[in-house]
Amino acid sequence: MKRRRNMQLGYDCELAVAQELNALARKGYYVFHDVPADGFNIDHVTVGPTGVVAIETKGRPKPLGKDGRANAKMRFEQGRLQFPGWSERKPLDQATRQAKW
Repeated sequence: MKRRRNMQLGYDCELAVAQELNALARKGYYVFHDVPADGFNIDHVTVGPTGVVAIETKGRPKPLGKDGRANAKMRFEQGRLQFPGWSERKPLDQATRQAKW
């Protein structure tokens, strides 16, 4: 059940990011989703006046704070993504590899 929930979260997050990025088309950008590459895919690519940008989407469950509300704050600090209660580097490495492609 957890795997299904994580897959649904990932799908929902990619869809939400895609919908936000699609608004860039009104500003002269081209937006592509799920771009196939050599043995992997790039979630989103934008091409526009500022250049080409590869975007990797990751969804994470939001831990509950002391007040019982979801705590969704994330920071980039010391080369890592800092979440409430944990940090990780793998998504940054993945995005860097994809951008080089």
